[in-house]
Amino acid sequence: MPYAEVLINRKVAALDRPFTYEIPPELFDEIQIGSTVSVPFGNTTVKGIVIGMTDDPGEITPKYIDDIVNETFLFPKDLLELAEYLGEYYMNPKISMLHAMIPRGVNLFGKALKPKTEPYVSLAPWTETSNLRGERQKEIAAYLDSYGEISLHEAVHEKGFSVSALRTLVKKGVLLKEERPVRRYGFEIHSGVEHDFQLTEEQRRILHTIRSRGHDDTRPILLHGVTGSGKTEIYLRLVTDVISQGKQAIVLMPEIALTPQFVTIFERRFPGKVVLMHSRLSAGERRDAWYAARSGEAAVILGARSAVFAPVNCLGIIIMDEEHEDSYYQGNAPRFHAREAAAKRCEMTEALFLMGSATPSLESYHKGLIGEYQLLTMERRVNDVPLPTVKVVDMREELKSGWTEVISRQLIEEMNKNLIQKQQTLLFLNRLGSHTFVSCRDCGFVHTCPNCGISLVYYESRNSLRCNHCDHEVKMEDTCPQCNGRRIRYFGLGTEGLEKVVKKFFPNAVVDRLDSDNTKHKGDFDRIYERMKSGATDILIGTKMITKGWDFPNLTLTGIIAADLTLNFPDFRSSERTFQTITQVAGRCGRCSEQGRVILQTYRPNDPVILSGSRQDYGAYYEWESQKRAGYEYPPFTHEVKIIFTTPRGYLFQNDLDQIHRCFEDVVNSETEVLGPSPAIYRYHKETEKWVVTLIGPKLFDMRNEIKEGLCCLKGENILDKNIIVQVEIDPLDIV
Repeated sequence: MPYAEVLINRKVAALDRPFTYEIPPELFDEIQIGSTVSVPFGNTTVKGIVIGMTDDPGEITPKYIDDIVNETFLFPKDLLELAEYLGEYYMNPKISMLHAMIPRGVNLFGKALKPKTEPYVSLAPWTETSNLRGERQKEIAAYLDSYGEISLHEAVHEKGFSVSALRTLVKKGVLLKEERPVRRYGFEIHSGVEHDFQLTEEQRRILHTIRSRGHDDTRPILLHGVTGSGKTEIYLRLVTDVISQGKQAIVLMPEIALTPQFVTIFERRFPGKVVLMHSRLSAGERRDAWYAARSGEAAVILGARSAVFAPVNCLGIIIMDEEHEDSYYQGNAPRFHAREAAAKRCEMTEALFLMGSATPSLESYHKGLIGEYQLLTMERRVNDVPLPTVKVVDMREELKSGWTEVISRQLIEEMNKNLIQKQQTLLFLNRLGSHTFVSCRDCGFVHTCPNCGISLVYYESRNSLRCNHCDHEVKMEDTCPQCNGRRIRYFGLGTEGLEKVVKKFFPNAVVDRLDSDNTKHKGDFDRIYERMKSGATDILIGTKMITKGWDFPNLTLTGIIAADLTLNFPDFRSSERTFQTITQVAGRCGRCSEQGRVILQTYRPNDPVILSGSRQDYGAYYEWESQKRAGYEYPPFTHEVKIIFTTPRGYLFQNDLDQIHRCFEDVVNSETEVLGPSPAIYRYHKETEKWVVTLIGPKLFDMRNEIKEGLCCLKGENILDKNIIVQVEIDPLDIV
């Protein structure tokens, strides 16, 4: 096949297809599917990737490929196929998907980072140690004669050998010096004893069911297990099975904050076989992890969303822990959900796809009930430790009695009891900053973001107001910018403000905080985790990142400060997120011998979501929520697609908006509903604004075609031009 199908490195919809080029004879044996090449394109030279071969160029006369860009890089074929699928499914340019699959440090079309090396020394085979002079030289030679080799760093800093003596021996030819590649792990190697866990009856049943599945049953598995039921041990046993077959495993976690815990668990079980992949690693660490996975050196790839694209050679299993988490969805281009990517990749490679959660997403649980997924359940905690008791505190009654603090009296009492008993407490509040908005009592002015139009959050630690959407930040002034009044008041409370309140009530307690503001630097997660794990922290305050899979044996009390906070979000998934958060954060405590206690503070104690969450009753919640969703024809019974139009402020007028609606209304079938255009929730950003058209219907394939037809209609009506950016989100989870 002397012709190559090349995907051009241009993120333009019109170029999102392969172009045919002839392979020159001198490159015929070198160019393969997955090769990166430079090709003539119009009047210039561009880079691209070979995604196919053919012996029929069609009616055109193809140009020749110029050269290979990177001779050492070859894009994995299964990832090329996966990029093709995800590009079609999520209406992304395929080249964008390919870029998303290759981490910084490997570099798809440029020069990749070189591997890190470290000098090693060994005794030359011709050396006669008896001829050496000097005690230092003899000591070094004797050590190497016994142990073979040593890195220079270890020789100097751990063994205390003299640098000058080592240099002299190398110079004389007594020692041989060699540069060896060194893998940058991106995590601290955790040594320790691996316990021989005795499986519970439920764990044995689950493992037997999975291991005895017929070869014709390729369905993804949804493991619905209550918090603390031992899902992680199931993961470990299945990974062990995979490695024994000479295959590799990908284990996805929803939050980088879980890295220290997962690395410790998996590194102890599979020492030297684990690599880590996530966005907080350096370029060099990502490069080394990618090549370790590609070469087969790494048998277990741990990571966040992007690790689903790890270039493994022989995939045996993908495990997605806490599959319900929104963080598995990438909301910026190219948009995709790691669950869909993992399911397709496992289907392509005949690997097992296992999802685990105590609070599965409604979409996944629905698929489990109708048989599209295999649904397995674990209803009991390990060692029969009971689920925590949950006490609902009605904050309206607290106010009526004159108590105005954000922490209820009952929670303060329980926290004090924990401090006396030297046990740990977790406080959850899903808001950042000290106060959620600042207002002038004289004129009513509220500080808002000039880019986004939403309230600025006050941060007392740096005396500034910041937008948590676009990061715009200004200094806080003592007077109102509108009326010069001085009666400035602070409303709402975030994690930084909660920390101040906690320290007021418990000045002698060791208080730590885990949120995105407090973990901006590499290693911050690890330090906070280690302090909590060692027992050094008495009270940990955090946002949603503390709800995901953390396991501390001495954590016996959880306080949910504002359980109904997310119920008011303008999103049909707000009740689902609220239930999941309540159940997950409650499940962090009392996971060992002592039953945990949860204080749930709310202003809506009789809401069905609060009631089912306080009882940790997923079945009751699912029945209530699924009936509501079915009535409104929301997912999982339909698909939702958002078409987002980003324009200069004031660019679209009512006639334009009406025309946009008509263009989509004219092309959809009777099963698809068209809503909007309506202003986005986060409408403004700097000099732009966003409008959203929402399509809801049962057939995603039809809806994708309808979107293409609708956009063609808008171009024909001259509504779309270079000033309007169009983005399509398939089954979105983010609030736009």
